[in-house]
Amino acid sequence: EIFEITGRALNRRSRERREIFLRSTEDGLTHEAIATERGISRSAVTKAVNRAGEQIRADLVDYLE
Repeated sequence: EIFEITGRALNRRSRERREIFLRSTEDGLTHEAIATERGISRSAVTKAVNRAGEQIRADLVDYLE
């Protein structure tokens, strides 16, 4: 069920932000590498990863309560 909650949280993100998060967490790419790959700033990558992580954590907190 935790995987479902995580998936739903990610699906609420835009496709681009979801892919950025997964490239970082699943594929292990650095934020710099993702930024270069996508032609965006490193800070934009960091923001996308952080926001997706915040949403997942918030959803998991609700689940665990």
